[in-house]
Parts: sequence; structure tokens; C-alpha cells
Amino acid sequence: MIVRSVAIMTALALCAGAASAQTPEDAAKSIAAIAGYDRSQSRAPLIAVEELIRDAKGNAELRRAIGGALAELLASNATQDARLFAARQLWILGPGDALPVLKPMLLDDDAVDLACYALGQDPAPEAGQALREALAVADGKARIALANLLGERRDPEAVPALCTIANGSDLPAACAAVRALGKIGTEAAADGLVKSLESPEATVRSSAMDASLLCAEALLTGGNRVQAAAMYTQLAGETYPAAVRKAANLGLNNTKLGPPLVLFDGQNLEHWEGNLEIWRIENGAIVGGSLENPVPHNDFLCTKETFDNFELRLRVKLSSPEANAGIQIRSQREPGTPAVLGYQADMGQTYWGCLYDEHRRDQILVNADQETVRNVIDPGDWNEYVIRCEGPRIQLWMNGHLTADYTEPDDTIPRKGIIGLQIHGGPPSQAYYRDIVLRRIVPIE
Repeated sequence: MIVRSVAIMTALALCAGAASAQTPEDAAKSIAAIAGYDRSQSRAPLIAVEELIRDAKGNAELRRAIGGALAELLASNATQDARLFAARQLWILGPGDALPVLKPMLLDDDAVDLACYALGQDPAPEAGQALREALAVADGKARIALANLLGERRDPEAVPALCTIANGSDLPAACAAVRALGKIGTEAAADGLVKSLESPEATVRSSAMDASLLCAEALLTGGNRVQAAAMYTQLAGETYPAAVRKAANLGLNNTKLGPPLVLFDGQNLEHWEGNLEIWRIENGAIVGGSLENPVPHNDFLCTKETFDNFELRLRVKLSSPEANAGIQIRSQREPGTPAVLGYQADMGQTYWGCLYDEHRRDQILVNADQETVRNVIDPGDWNEYVIRCEGPRIQLWMNGHLTADYTEPDDTIPRKGIIGLQIHGGPPSQAYYRDIVLRRIVPIE
């Protein structure tokens, strides 16, 4: 404890005198004072070093002394916390001072983690170049650490070297390189992953599947729908595991989606028309019905625009377990009446997640398993409904669980129409709708 107290007092004294001129000897003392540091102690010794580095700006002699002392500390038996701090401060001192010390560490299995911590996510070109140069000649643990960091940095210039490693005989490094390619997510990275998916090594193929899904998502986010769709299509093939195929098919669906159209933002009804004595906005949600008076008949707030192929996401809630409502899709208003006819994603009572044909065939087209649905929804709170219409196929999800998958056999049934929010006629009740976002399904050209 006495030794630690002396070190802290020394550091505080140096920190307090930071405004005065520092010398190389001061640098050596301040940096030596942190050799036994761990995170349970005061940061005073670290603050003294940080002040020292700030004071060294424009003082070449002092900077060299600081760099040398930090490098000496890194090579010593100082605590891990002290060495981590020294590595980072060395980089903060400046690439010119840090790189001569850090470059050899990047190739040393025992020191590479410290060097990678120092370079970290710093966007400086010198950092990326040092990492790529080291990757080209590294082996063992150092190669894996460098591949991981270049992936985290999303460094597109590292792709050629990573592709080479991904197809090499060093399996742990190959898997690390494959994962890095998935994170980088460029077209060149995608091309490299296609080769890894055909690797004779099962561990590499498994890593390549996960990385390819990640890469495809990055491509899609970046607007490259064509290549993302190509990757998803490959991963949806029968030779891949069921979990991979499922994720790929979901991704493939997403490649078809256009930009989001916010149909309700919590503030206005500009996209909607209907009886505003029954429908209103409360607390950022569209509310239909009444808790004081009976609802005289089924009533609907409908979009002014019609839609054909789309994915609709919204959150829904009912005032009680006895309430009933639903979301109309590809529907039409019946002239002169409040009725709407067409497909309905049902909600309430024993109809959550069912697909119903409202005021047309008046029948349930898909009867969702209510025992299963009860396990995935909260009937007294908000639940997410996802509705997807593409060609003759209609799919419904509640809180991520598929509840209905229907293909319309009758070609005379319209595949385009309005979207409507329903409150069912009957005893006093209310239906609530919010976060309503639609994305059209757009063919990939």
C-alpha cells in the first residue's frame, strides 16, 4: 500500500505541475508510476500521463521520451491494465511515434492483443495500412486477431488478403477471415464467401454460411439488392441446413421491399378517410370505437390509396378480451354503406391471427391455432402484426410467429385494394393501431 501511495502522490504532483515545462525525466517517472496500476485503483497516475502527452505537443524531445517510456512499459512485466493503457496512449501520441513500436507487436502472439487494442477502431489510414501489412505476413494467433480486427473495422482494402486466408489450410485463421468478410459486406467480400461456401472443410463452410447471411444483409442495407438477392437465393437451396434456408428466404423477401411508407406517424390522418366521430387519434395511436356506448356496426378507417403487393407492419391492441377488430387488405368499400369487403387479418376473442373474408365470402380462410397464438401474444397489450401480400399469396405473422399462409385459388378475387382498420359492431369496445408502415414489393430488375 505504501508503494502505491507513493506512486499516486508522485502522479498527482506531476499532474498538478502540468502547466510547467515537462522533461524526459518527468516522462520516465510518470510512466513508471503506472506499472502496477489496476482498475480498482485511482486513475490519478493515468491522468498524469494523459496530461504529460498533451503537454508534449510540439516538443519532439519530450515526445520521443514518452514514446520510449511507453514502449519500455509495454515490454515489461507491468500489469495488463497498465499495458493496455500504455498501448492506447502510445497511439494517441501519434502514428509516427506509435507505429515503430506497435508494428512488431502485431506479429507477436503474446503482444498482438495490446497492439490491436491500441489501433482499435481508429479510422486513421496509417492504422488500417499497418494492420493490412501485418496480416499479409502474420501467422498463428496474430493472424486471427488481425483478421478479426479488420472485420470489425469493415476494411474493404483487406478483402484480397482475407480471401487468400479464407481459402488456406490454416483452419482457425480461415474461419476468422470468413467471418471478417461477412462483416465487411462488399461485392468483393461476397465473391470470396461464395468460394468459402464450397470449401471441403466443414468448419469453414459453417462459418461461411453465417458470414454470407451477414454479408447479404450488409449488401441490402447498402442498396445492392441484386447481389443480396443472389446470395440469399444460393443460401435458400436445399443443400443448406433448415435454419440457414429459413433466414435466407426471409432475407430474399426483404430484397423485394421498396422504401418504407409511413401510413401513420402518431400525429395525423392524412393517408386515411372515414367516420371521424368513431375514429380519432389518442396518445399517438389511432383509436376506433367507444368505451361508453355500443358500437352500432362494423366500421372502418381506410387508406385513400390502394395497394397490391406489399408488406405491412403495425402494432395493435384491444380494450378487452371480448373486443373484436381487424385489418382489411386488398379490400373495397361498399358504396352507400359503412361496409368494407375483402381479406381481413383478424384480431380479438378466438380469432387472433386468422385470415377472414369480410362481407364477401364471410368465412375464415385460415384458422390460426389459437393455443399457439396465445403463447406468442399479450391480449391486453400491444402486439405486432405483419401482413405480406404477394401475388395470390397472403401471409400473417403475430409477434414474429407465422399464423396464416394462404394462396388464393380464385383468380377473379381482386389482388389490389385499400387497407382498412376495423372496430367490430357490438358492446362498448375500442381498437388501437399505431406504428403503421407499409413497404411495396418491388421486382428486382
